Amino acid sequence: MACNPQIMSTSRCFMFRYCSSCKLRVQNTLLVNRFKHPIVQERAMRPHSVLSADVVGKAVLVLQKFRGCQMQWRGYSQPPWQWPLGHLDRPHKKDFKDAPSSALVQLEDLDQQSLSVLQEIHDASSASEVIRVLEGCQGRWTEVHVGRALSKLADIHLDDKRSSSAQTHGLVRITTAPVLYNPKFKDLCHEALQQSRHMDNALYVEVLGALQKLQIPLKSSMMYTFLAQAEHRINTFNASELAHFAGVLNRLDQNDPRVSALTTAVSLLTPRHISRLTTLSQVLNIISAVGSTLESVPRGKLANMLLAILATNEERTVDNIIQAVKALHRMNYKLDILLELACPVLTAQMKDISDEELHGVICALGGLRYADVNFFEAACDRILECLAEWKIQWLIDAVKVYGTLDIEAPLLFDSVIRRVMNGHPGEITLTDFTTLMKTLAEVNHRPPSSWSFPSSSSRIANMLADHVALISSEDGHHVLTLAVSMASQNIYPDRLLDVLASRAFANWAMMIRDGKEFKDVIRDIKRLLDFLREGLDEARHRVWTDEIAKLIPTQ
Repeated sequence: MACNPQIMSTSRCFMFRYCSSCKLRVQNTLLVNRFKHPIVQERAMRPHSVLSADVVGKAVLVLQKFRGCQMQWRGYSQPPWQWPLGHLDRPHKKDFKDAPSSALVQLEDLDQQSLSVLQEIHDASSASEVIRVLEGCQGRWTEVHVGRALSKLADIHLDDKRSSSAQTHGLVRITTAPVLYNPKFKDLCHEALQQSRHMDNALYVEVLGALQKLQIPLKSSMMYTFLAQAEHRINTFNASELAHFAGVLNRLDQNDPRVSALTTAVSLLTPRHISRLTTLSQVLNIISAVGSTLESVPRGKLANMLLAILATNEERTVDNIIQAVKALHRMNYKLDILLELACPVLTAQMKDISDEELHGVICALGGLRYADVNFFEAACDRILECLAEWKIQWLIDAVKVYGTLDIEAPLLFDSVIRRVMNGHPGEITLTDFTTLMKTLAEVNHRPPSSWSFPSSSSRIANMLADHVALISSEDGHHVLTLAVSMASQNIYPDRLLDVLASRAFANWAMMIRDGKEFKDVIRDIKRLLDFLREGLDEARHRVWTDEIAKLIPTQ
């Protein structure tokens, strides 16, 4: 096949692409030297050649006009998002057989002036001070200065965010870091883009975490560049860097295709690095990001590594144990020895656990089906002491766990029922009320008759049914489950049964494609019909029975 070099125009001059057939580069020296390359001479003399004599002549004139400018061959395209910040240097090819060093730049390798700049960045207490320090060493920034500056700005933003729940200017609430609106921040971002490929892996992941903390949008040039580089760097990460990177990914939008792909890559790389994890935070980051997607063997190794780190850490805190229990639940792996050691500690330190953490631990133990009676008794007492401070959703979650684990807590159940009956109409959702009524039906618990529980629960069920207009898949299951649970207690809310007898519910039931799901729905409908036929005798109630019975297939 003949050589077919093509001229490629840029903003500065003409240059020639790589010649695919003869494996040579056609550069300006070939033209200036009167095309000594024989293949070029042959193609240039052909009348119908792509590289005709006229084109070659024009190219020579252009090259003479731009004599002195350095010709650089580029075999990659630069997307438009780079233009506002200028063209970046050509990325170096990575040799994945020999992974680069992942050690941070040693401070001993820096001169005294660079060390003093780093010290000033470290001691800065505000974003303006960090910017002022960088302005003082303009033009002498290194990748270490850029990385530490971005990391410090992120830490300052988080501290300010914790100190004030919301920053407002008039009626506008600012959710992003104010430093993003500083004109000097753009220069810092531009320098970070230029220096990004010179950063080692540890500094690179630290900068990526800082960008996430500063809430830089995923569609920005900064995040695009750093996540694109991650696709080439991820195979060279060591265990510590992979864990840090997983923690950053876990806080990004998983619906983004690049973030989702990188998360999958972390899941594939995790098994080879589990034995090299050394700290609790590293294990927790991996579990939070990809723990639920791993196979049984890697999940077991992570759980045992979690236990080993907790056992050898003499400075472990109650918060560490809480995080470990929640991590087991997150990856759905029950390690009895860890739970046996954790529950007595949590029971003894119950007063030091916040309401939110206690709710998380109760849900985790319930999901793992681990019933420590002493812990749940102490947790019940703690919930009853601060019942008014707990959200209704947290209380219903606790009731569900106690019912699932078959732990008797009648006082807790009655207190939650009283809270729901006396609560604001919009405080409870259809999902929460369905969970509560289903749990009460399963444990066969009914409050005292003086509470008029049937009428109060019917009122709440009818109110929630009024808000069900177009029945979604979730609403359809909740409405049916709620009706069956209440009918088992001889409670029949009118408007709730109207929804079940409506055409909208019939359409939803007939559109179910999954065979097992359809069988479960038909089973619940048959149970509801049995309750209706036994508990309702009036003629007007038979309309519900007849309409609901039409949902059962004849075949």
